[in-house]
Amino acid sequence: MAPPRRTPHARVAAGLVGLAFALLSYVFFDDAWIMLRAQASTGVAETRMVPLADGSRIELGPRSAISLDFDEGKRNVTLLKGQAWFEVAPDAGRPFSVLVARGSVTALGTSFDISTTGERTEVTVAQHRVRVMAGGPAIIVDEGEQSAFGPGAAAVDPYRVQVDHVTAWRRGKLIFDDRPLTEVVSVLGHYLRGYILILDPSIRERRVSGVFDAAEPMAAISAIEKALGLRALDLGYLVVLTG
Repeated sequence: MAPPRRTPHARVAAGLVGLAFALLSYVFFDDAWIMLRAQASTGVAETRMVPLADGSRIELGPRSAISLDFDEGKRNVTLLKGQAWFEVAPDAGRPFSVLVARGSVTALGTSFDISTTGERTEVTVAQHRVRVMAGGPAIIVDEGEQSAFGPGAAAVDPYRVQVDHVTAWRRGKLIFDDRPLTEVVSVLGHYLRGYILILDPSIRERRVSGVFDAAEPMAAISAIEKALGLRALDLGYLVVLTG
């Protein structure tokens, strides 16, 4: 007896299940490795204030992790993943530096935000200034400015941003100003108990603007789905976006 033929819909569903399994396996092992190194971390939709012995404070965004390396001559924090807000206590004898993939940020003042989205890192300064080192000459980022870098790209010259928009996550809001869909999906994934996959590469760079409630990531996905004319397939632990 010949086996039953699978319909195109069945083949698509089977393919998505296989893709979801591969994605979750990769994420699980990557997160497990990070957790072994982390000294402070957060889960889905969780934020956490981490006071340091020197009087500095770090506020971790969702799905974020850090490790610490403090001694008499240095204050180093490694942002292993995610996003964090830093309020740095002054200590002229011990520089405060944040290490990220492919770069470092040294405080020359008090308050700044660092976000890692995919392979892109953004550094936003709320007070005073920081020095960014990433694949090129040092860049000084002043209050109200942002710089960014990524694989094969040195830190760009600072540009003005609305700091309250960048740091809206600390108030339970997510504000996107003409950002690519792939970046927005990465951020929303920090608030969703599951993962979001863009199945159609042609929609990755579509632009998104809006203000969303961080506590309602599926409502944000629905709003983006309607605004961009997309389709969102909810598979429980995986949401698939197509054009």
